[in-house]
Amino acid sequence: MRRHKIPLYLTAGTYEAIRDVLGPVPDSLIHIIEAGQAFMVLDTEIIPFATPHDAVDSVGFRIRTRAGDVGVATDLGHFSQTVRQALEGCRIVHLEANYDPDMLETGSYPRFLKRRIAGPNGHLSNEEAALAAAWLIGRGTDLIALSHLSQENNLPDLALRTIRDYLLAGGMVEGCDYRLEVSPRYRSSSPFFCDKPMDQDLEIQKGSCPGEQQTFFEGAC
Repeated sequence: MRRHKIPLYLTAGTYEAIRDVLGPVPDSLIHIIEAGQAFMVLDTEIIPFATPHDAVDSVGFRIRTRAGDVGVATDLGHFSQTVRQALEGCRIVHLEANYDPDMLETGSYPRFLKRRIAGPNGHLSNEEAALAAAWLIGRGTDLIALSHLSQENNLPDLALRTIRDYLLAGGMVEGCDYRLEVSPRYRSSSPFFCDKPMDQDLEIQKGSCPGEQQTFFEGAC
């Protein structure tokens, strides 16, 4: 970050909590943000919102685009009213589906950590993510990208199956009412397009992504 002069956007509480381990960073790279107060990165508006998690001053983000908004909501102990209001109407949502309850219970984590993960300020289970996904799809979300899956306490296929089954039981048909993806752990996902979030086979046209970034979202997300 220091070498490449990458700006850092974070809340005051988070900054105070990590500044000793962060090391010296030029003040010009530090941008303090506040939940509920929009900020700009170039010409992109981003609205942070408070998330129920046991980290200091954690936030999610709603990113405005001309083709529809994108929500990022990981590290959620529960799908709170604040989070619901912040994400309502987003066309694409990166939603936490951190753990399968049975895998967590029978796994190797110590008891105190299991309680923390499953607590109201920990992480969303697959079942809780399914409830949140149904709520979001019912209010305009087209694409759910499951994110922050635990390497030890979840499996991508299990998360997908749990959420698909719940949505189908509620009358929501994949490919018609919504699109569901899992964010890869060790590589970038394929691009999602805000103007066509249901389309999976779109190709990025050569030359449509210039080397110098002018904006975060020009239609591709």
